[in-house]
Amino acid sequence: MFRWPFIQTIELDERTALYANDLARDHGLFPADSVHAASAILWNAEVLQAWDRDFNSISHLIPVEQPQFLSKQLKLEGTESARIAPLPEEFSK
Repeated sequence: MFRWPFIQTIELDERTALYANDLARDHGLFPADSVHAASAILWNAEVLQAWDRDFNSISHLIPVEQPQFLSKQLKLEGTESARIAPLPEEFSK
C-alpha cells in the first residue's frame, strides 16, 4: 500500500502530535482519528478521507469526504484470488 503513487507517508512530529491532542480534546475525536485529522490539516491536504468515523466536528477546518473506490470491489467470499484492493504493481509508475 505504501508504494501506491497516491499515498504519501509523513512523520508524526511534535507539532502534529500536540495539534492532534487539541483536536481530540476540543472536538471529541478518538486518538488515532485526531492524528489522522491533524496530519491532513497541517500538511495542507485538499480533503480528509474518512471511511468509518464521523468527522463533522472538524469539517470547518478541512473538507471531509468518503473515499471513492478506484475500481469495483470484489467480494471477500468465494475464490482464493478474490481481493478487495489493487496491488501496488497494478498502478503505472
